[in-house]
Amino acid sequence: MKTIHNVNKLLSPWIRHTPDKLFKNIISDSRKITYNDLFIAVKGNIVDGSMFISQAINKGASIVLLETNKIKYHGLIQFNKKVPIIHFFNLSRCLPDISGRFYQNPGKKITTVGVTGTNGKTTVTHLIAQWAHLLGEKTAIIGTLGNGLYKALKKTPNTTDSAIVIQSLLHKFIQKKVNLVTIEVSSHGIQENRIKNIFFKIGILTNISQDHLDYHKNIQEYTKTKWNFFKKNKVYQKILNNDDKTLNNNWYQKNKHENDILINTQQNINNHFSRKQIYAKKIIFDKNNTKIFFHSYWGNGVLISQLLGLFNVNNILLAFSSLLKLGYPMQDLVQKSHLLSPIPGRMHIINRVNQPIIIIDFAHTPDALKKVLQTLRYYYYKKKIWCIFGCGGNKDVTKRSKMGIIAEQLSNQVIVTNDNPRNENPIKIANDIVRYCTKNVKIIIERKEAITYAIKLAKKNDIILIAGKGIENYQIIGNKFIQYSDINTVFKILNKK
Repeated sequence: MKTIHNVNKLLSPWIRHTPDKLFKNIISDSRKITYNDLFIAVKGNIVDGSMFISQAINKGASIVLLETNKIKYHGLIQFNKKVPIIHFFNLSRCLPDISGRFYQNPGKKITTVGVTGTNGKTTVTHLIAQWAHLLGEKTAIIGTLGNGLYKALKKTPNTTDSAIVIQSLLHKFIQKKVNLVTIEVSSHGIQENRIKNIFFKIGILTNISQDHLDYHKNIQEYTKTKWNFFKKNKVYQKILNNDDKTLNNNWYQKNKHENDILINTQQNINNHFSRKQIYAKKIIFDKNNTKIFFHSYWGNGVLISQLLGLFNVNNILLAFSSLLKLGYPMQDLVQKSHLLSPIPGRMHIINRVNQPIIIIDFAHTPDALKKVLQTLRYYYYKKKIWCIFGCGGNKDVTKRSKMGIIAEQLSNQVIVTNDNPRNENPIKIANDIVRYCTKNVKIIIERKEAITYAIKLAKKNDIILIAGKGIENYQIIGNKFIQYSDINTVFKILNKK
């Protein structure tokens, strides 16, 4: 924003008598500070922003807002090179409200759909934005594949960005006259209050299974955090996947409502409380498309989709129901369904003549890997399936052996390789994965070598799944981001054959 702001006015709801100091923008990344910015120094899980105060001041910050965990220091003002450093108790928790106030509360002025869950967030957010775009709407996305207008995303390192970035994006979307924004809501984003000051017209829960236990410590805490999306944020309409067993959650059983929208691909006797449902009465799968014969509160019809797999039927129905709830005509949505494109890096199929069929997918959790392999087994039940994958370093260790067992059970040949090893020994990660495997498992640490090995040995009728990275264009080895892409690697190997 080019407007000059007054810190006294910005902080008046929380602190009285701050300096009558002017600034241009609020920034939490010291590397992006420019002259006259306000630097936000919060305590992160890994990095403490207070370590970068001097850097921010040297780059031109005119004010610093510093997080303190002691209430007695709230409002205390110190100076460094004549720059005021204002201590703020529990700044992280208040940051969504501060940034919302700075950007004139855009989260209350624009139609927003939030999607949480372990798997499917990216697919559902992109389906909603793409479907509405096909109907002539101007849509935007905040999520894993990037932030920005639909078809013009800019890459981001986080699924759910900081509260400041989110409020800034929503403000820009309003200026660009965006009609609908879809946001991927990660468990980290919920836990760290990054989405607190957004009024979600719709909140969607795709499913809950094991992930991020390095952060949440156990599945119970992780599950609780996911449900806190609805419990602790402003969500007007819940849309839930009734095929997922997590609807048995105690909090939901106490707080379920007849207006909750449930989607089902199987008859469920426990959903009679809900008046609004979409039920896939019949599903026809083939290698070119999926036909979903649905019955719903809004009427009946047939959706035709290019997306493969039962898990994508859930994703399609979740997106479909959200657009119906937002008032888009059912018949228009049905007519456009066959135009929905697969999501980049999700069941991405590379199929060349006289070559094995290669599928690249982001599956990096036990449940996601299981569903992708089950889908491939369904479509290609007579063919040999290769599975190439690894697990991230310095992340949840308990999922590694589970994924090894799943891969061994559902594929004919498993190759365990690097994912993003970070600061862990790649050999240790691989050994954790294969701990309970007994056959048809090979370890090739270098990811390019693993893919090359599979493509060269596979026959033209074989299926090769390369899981874990999707369209990511890097590997994290140590503390370095090294340029790497599964898709580019595959094409280079195929072009040499």
